[in-house]
Amino acid sequence: MCHYTPLFVKCPAPEKNFKVSGAARRLIPPIVGLILLVGLLIPGQGAALAPDHRFGVVAAPEAPWAAADLGAGWTTVPFRWDAMQPSGPADWILPLSDEELAREFSLGRQVVGVLTGVPSWAADPATSLPLGLDLPPDAPQNLWASFVRTTAQQYAGRIDHWIIWDTVDRPETWPGSAADYAQLLRVSYRAIREANPRAVVHLGGVTHWPDVLRGETPFVRRLLSALATDPEARAQGFYFDVLTLHVYDQPESLYDLPVFYRHLLAEYGLQKEIWIGETNAPFSETDEMAGVTAEEQAAFIIQAMVLGIAGGAERIAVYRMADGGGPWGLVGADGARRPAFAAYQVAATYLAGFREARWERRDTVGVVVVDRGPQVTTVAWARTPQSQTLMLPAQTTRALLVNARGEAEIVHPDRGYYSLILPGCNGEAVCAIGGSPLLLVEENGRGQVAPLSPSPTPPPAEWTPFPTPTRTPTPSPTPIPAATATPVPSPTPTATASPTLTPSPTPAQWQPPEDSPEPASALLACALLGGMALTGLTQRRSLRRRRKKR
Repeated sequence: MCHYTPLFVKCPAPEKNFKVSGAARRLIPPIVGLILLVGLLIPGQGAALAPDHRFGVVAAPEAPWAAADLGAGWTTVPFRWDAMQPSGPADWILPLSDEELAREFSLGRQVVGVLTGVPSWAADPATSLPLGLDLPPDAPQNLWASFVRTTAQQYAGRIDHWIIWDTVDRPETWPGSAADYAQLLRVSYRAIREANPRAVVHLGGVTHWPDVLRGETPFVRRLLSALATDPEARAQGFYFDVLTLHVYDQPESLYDLPVFYRHLLAEYGLQKEIWIGETNAPFSETDEMAGVTAEEQAAFIIQAMVLGIAGGAERIAVYRMADGGGPWGLVGADGARRPAFAAYQVAATYLAGFREARWERRDTVGVVVVDRGPQVTTVAWARTPQSQTLMLPAQTTRALLVNARGEAEIVHPDRGYYSLILPGCNGEAVCAIGGSPLLLVEENGRGQVAPLSPSPTPPPAEWTPFPTPTRTPTPSPTPIPAATATPVPSPTPTATASPTLTPSPTPAQWQPPEDSPEPASALLACALLGGMALTGLTQRRSLRRRRKKR
């Protein structure tokens, strides 16, 4: 049996007395070359060639080659006004050089800019808001409008997505009210669209839970209420195109919150894309209250990404590429790649090309079925401290079983079912982060998934998850909402032992120099050249042997 991982295919060596005919031997080199090429086009390497643009990571330019290995298709870059013009309007310090931006494009990543910050010389001393914000966007005294217009114009055609402020529903990051932000959004939208009519404008990141904990009306509802009084708002789409969420700590919120906000937008007659601009759980080696273990962070990444898809999020980005301002990175400060890095690769590989996803089980286990066209990926994990045995009906006669480390093996069903043993999670009753997930990947000859059982009932428009407060790490505390389990009985044929996953070798953590070609392209060239060289070498040897015979 061969063992497959995103980077390796391992097969047992042939028997010593196994003989290969001369004709077959002549076919080996081109086959080897083809295998090398195909090896680059299997899911894990395909992500490097053409990453799914719906999976992203924050601050990819800080570790661009690692982000390429990760398979990230988009990233955010902060355009802080206070850093770009710290001393006055004569300053213009760019956060990203043209060369760095071009490298992001060459690695297949779309860049989304985050407009935020107010320099002291441009801030109202009474409110800390930009001076002249209440003036029309074309007024020279509206300093924020001038900054936004200039930035959008300079990057038009290269950066066409702009997020207006970083986090807007937390007093420590946004100094004003929802009405103040409505004015900032109104000014930003008009200035950006004037500079770049093709631009897409995003709401600043919404964390949701701080308002719930304080017993306040959600910020987005207050914002929409303020904008609804503007007679021009509806014609302008309420001055934004995408609602952006920041969801931390609890992966199931990545399903619940997009569903909740779609209902809220619908109350105002709006249909907008919803992006998860930031998500993660902080890693901590020593303090359980300050973060999660490396294994829990890895489990979080896969669960968050697949539940975000099931909840209807158009795009999802993990915060962040490397450590900075806290232990959030997929890559540590020393450059080492954490288990969450491999987990992201697994998710980006086996969820890529998704067409739809359905959350099928939310009781003792979590099960999400993802339709990817030619393939169906089922992601499953235990939601309890106890391990769980899950019986999944088979759609085909074999499947690829993958764990969070990227170790994979071909498995076969027993009497029409796959038996998966899901490890338990850390916690009591229902855990904040489920146990380490398994992914079952099957061929989908019909181009669509089999009939699915009903998914969890979406909450009504007025529904608000009731949080159970937990630890509150920065930057975004995310208490656990009360789960509404709807048990679905599982079939109970005779269980077979879950296959033992074979560990795969870990590739060296090599970083190419700045002037190196794009990694996947370089590997592709090596594969083709290697196959050609092997073919030529064998052909020359064969020719010499034929001459000797003569």
